[in-house]
Amino acid sequence: RLLAMQAGQDPVPLINTMEPNGAPVAAIGADRIAFLIGPDPQRTIAVATASNGRIVQRIPFDKGEITALAGSPDGKTLYCAAGGSIWSIPAGGGEAGKIRAGDHVAVDPAGQYLVVQVTENPITRLIRFPLDGSPEREIATAGGERPANFITSNAIGKDGRILMPV
Repeated sequence: RLLAMQAGQDPVPLINTMEPNGAPVAAIGADRIAFLIGPDPQRTIAVATASNGRIVQRIPFDKGEITALAGSPDGKTLYCAAGGSIWSIPAGGGEAGKIRAGDHVAVDPAGQYLVVQVTENPITRLIRFPLDGSPEREIATAGGERPANFITSNAIGKDGRILMPV
């Protein structure tokens, strides 16, 4: 279950439902959150208003097990990692479109590009995928450090730096 926590107070449910809900979770636009809802293996994507936890949309998705969600800053698009691919889903409804191979995804705070994590054991690569159609490129890492675990939906700072474990 997703919980809201505030200093000095007990945690309270974030989403107004008794259905199982949880990660992955992502902000979508300025006032909504996307998350998974329902029992395994019938989990689906839900969108709720961040201020009151009211579910405002359910998005059917059948492209594989969802490993990551990320939302565009303008709230118009939800990005989903599932089945070894990154998918673009119109927030207003519609068909999911395959973007490229990948296992996790983060969105640039300005909404100009995605960072896609591609795991090719034992190598993990990060790809900068521009949303304007220009060519993608691999993100070089300094020294011998390589990404470990996975990037999160909000891992890209306003200055372009990426926060992740190595």
